[in-house]
Amino acid sequence: MLRVQDLALRSWLPMLAAALVTLAAYFVLSAEKSAKEALTPSTSLIVVPPIHETDDGIAVPHANVSLSNVENMYDVTGANAAELSQAMQKDGPRNYWAYTNWAISWSHATEADSTGVCKLKDSQVSVNVKLTLPRWANAPDASDARRQSWDAMLVALRKHEQGHANNGIRAANAVAASISVVPAQTTCEALETSIDQTSKDIVKAYRKADKDYDRLTSHGDKTIPDLKW
Repeated sequence: MLRVQDLALRSWLPMLAAALVTLAAYFVLSAEKSAKEALTPSTSLIVVPPIHETDDGIAVPHANVSLSNVENMYDVTGANAAELSQAMQKDGPRNYWAYTNWAISWSHATEADSTGVCKLKDSQVSVNVKLTLPRWANAPDASDARRQSWDAMLVALRKHEQGHANNGIRAANAVAASISVVPAQTTCEALETSIDQTSKDIVKAYRKADKDYDRLTSHGDKTIPDLKW
């Protein structure tokens, strides 16, 4: 039998979820603006490509960017919100409820002409995204309303973490776009140095965007509903 508080919980979940999705989108755009501002004054070699996302708000890698996306789950158990919150704080990655890590690598081939001028021949950029989320192991023992509350929290949590993943994908897109327009240099060593420095500047800017994103959202506290039951 559902209790009164369970019925009340179920009634406001859809409205809360919609409001949180809108708020999360605002914070993602704010973090993206931060990344652009960090990149703009750095060097004229940096290219910030247009943002392409799916309808679900997932950043799309460019054609010459290879994406590896891995999702891991860790189990938590608890009979109520307090126990689950404590379990996620204790057992979660780096003591967070969830965590997203991204890493970018790039490679390139250069060639020099008869005069020694070196230009880019080919390049490849890869981004590896690893997302870790909680799984409520004893959820089948809970009421429908409490499971719905958990699911709403998990949707918002995933949305927040996707913001971090998007920063990684956009960084990779910017690296790929910037490498493609690096001008020829008098030596291949100078060209490779230019490519590596430009790419590192881009990654640094998007790392800053990740930190700004967490600062704006209080690590998701402003967009992820509390478990209160």
